[in-house]
Amino acid sequence: MIQLNNAQFLYDPRSPAGVSKINLEISKGRFIGLIGPSGSGKSTLLKVLTGEIRPQEGTLELPPLSDIVFSNQLTLGDENTNVQEYLVELYTKEETEEYEAINKARDLLSDFEITHIIQQNINQISRGEGQRLWMAGLLMNDPKLILLDEAFNGLDWQNRQNMLQTLKRISIEKKITLIWATQLLEETIRFCDELVLLNYGRIQQVGIPRDLIETPKNQFVAKFVGKKNLIVVQPKTNETLFGKIPLDQELDSEGLLVLEPFSCGEGDFKAKVIESYYDYGRYLNVLKVDERTFIGTSYKALKPNQMVSFSINLDSSYLLPEV
Repeated sequence: MIQLNNAQFLYDPRSPAGVSKINLEISKGRFIGLIGPSGSGKSTLLKVLTGEIRPQEGTLELPPLSDIVFSNQLTLGDENTNVQEYLVELYTKEETEEYEAINKARDLLSDFEITHIIQQNINQISRGEGQRLWMAGLLMNDPKLILLDEAFNGLDWQNRQNMLQTLKRISIEKKITLIWATQLLEETIRFCDELVLLNYGRIQQVGIPRDLIETPKNQFVAKFVGKKNLIVVQPKTNETLFGKIPLDQELDSEGLLVLEPFSCGEGDFKAKVIESYYDYGRYLNVLKVDERTFIGTSYKALKPNQMVSFSINLDSSYLLPEV
């Protein structure tokens, strides 16, 4: 369990730079996306969580510092270092024999399916092998909390997806809490269990990605995340929950299509209304289709549990971009 109660650290009392009145509770084994614009306090909050800086006010409950790993980039150190030696050097547990560290390194290399590189130097392995080796290094000391600060910015879209899928699996299998500070909103929506959105050092909203998309707590959240619908598109076939979607490209892997709110009243699809609320000249309706939740618009309030027809407009839809 990680808990912050009114935690505050300001670099200058006359400036909002830092973090202020942070109240946050994170359960074990969750993958958390720490998002917000540049200068919103993400890196400062990570420094508080690593113990690098102590809150000037409030309280903080964390695992022991020995159980916390921090990384801000994909680096592997001296490229002439042997892979096994690299992992063994990361092993910091006291009163252990070298063979225990070697066995741990070998087990992790096996977990990431790269045992074949164990006797190679870092400069001899591929980029993909290096990425998996970096993740193995994060786990050498069995951490309870891993903190990542903009760790994947240098990767192309596909490699980033692969890394995040692996980290997601790790957090589930090993019950490790991951906190990833980033401006990559689309990936946090897809992979993180919860999002923490910061602005000017204060938390604006905490919740599962769907909550921030569908029920933003204030105007900043609405503008940062946007009122959108997200649907999964299957590779090769372009099939979705609503049938086949015509796209300009064939997907080699599962994609995520971003859509404007559905238009309620007429259409080929049916949904149950969960709730309806007024929003700037129209009503936004939370709709449920096969246990998935979406947003639809209407010119009048709809009743909870009412079945409603709706249509999908693809004119302004887009796939989450490959960057």
